[in-house]
Amino acid sequence: MKIIFCNITYMNRYMGITDDDSTNKGGAWVVKNEDAHEQWNFLNYNGNCYGFVMNPGEQFAIERIDEESKNLAAIEDVTVIWCANKTQNQNVIVGWYEHATFYRNYQDCIVTPLYGIDRIYCCKAKAEDCYLLPDTSRSFTIGRASIDGKGKGFGQQNYWYAESAYARCELIPKVTKYLEEHRHER
Repeated sequence: MKIIFCNITYMNRYMGITDDDSTNKGGAWVVKNEDAHEQWNFLNYNGNCYGFVMNPGEQFAIERIDEESKNLAAIEDVTVIWCANKTQNQNVIVGWYEHATFYRNYQDCIVTPLYGIDRIYCCKAKAEDCYLLPDTSRSFTIGRASIDGKGKGFGQQNYWYAESAYARCELIPKVTKYLEEHRHER
């Protein structure tokens, strides 16, 4: 399975910041600007959802998702697991994309609906393959390497390739089962 975990700010719907759905527990940029590119991650725009996760570098190492993509600009059929900090140091799965295209470099997005602000994205999927869990079902935690140990969760980046033996043999099978059990809740 081609999979990547992405840590984003916590929101209820990810269809734009509104009076009743704002960013929560985001990084320094999110707090300072009261904005987040990922606020639109689950907005159906012309049949697709366009996902964003912060990468301080210039590229994503997509070959870490699949070795065969070393010289490619994008990788197909990726499961993107969206996680967010629900409480102090507790990242939970908030949703996922199936059959997504994940790009090595950010892509220019269509102008953001409502605000007219240019955005960028790193992955996209058909809206029918995107699942956002209701707040009450966001219970599956994804660890932090600094707390749980190397290879057992997010490190310093907001994305985790989950390459460790623990991730491949223990965590991903549990995540897959969780997604299957909660698929109907979107």
